Amino acid sequence: MKTLFYAGQELIVTDELAEVLLAAAMEFSDDDRTFRVPVAARLGGVAHMAQLVIGPGIPLLVVDADDDVEPVAGSESSVAFITELMESLVDDED
Repeated sequence: MKTLFYAGQELIVTDELAEVLLAAAMEFSDDDRTFRVPVAARLGGVAHMAQLVIGPGIPLLVVDADDDVEPVAGSESSVAFITELMESLVDDED
């Protein structure tokens, strides 16, 4: 599990989701595009489905979280959505 620092909040996300979010942030920044993406996370120990704005000038910091935190339901869906969005942008460029 990872802690994602975003807009003054500490969101706990899965390792895979953190990796995809960082890749998306770099991809979107390179393309000078901003997107709102769904993110399954824990905020204050409570499971949430949040929407994050990812793009140029929006900082993300990811660090390791405590090992005793349970993943949030919906993490796989968040990963799938963001991955599909990034792939569609690559297809649009071709």
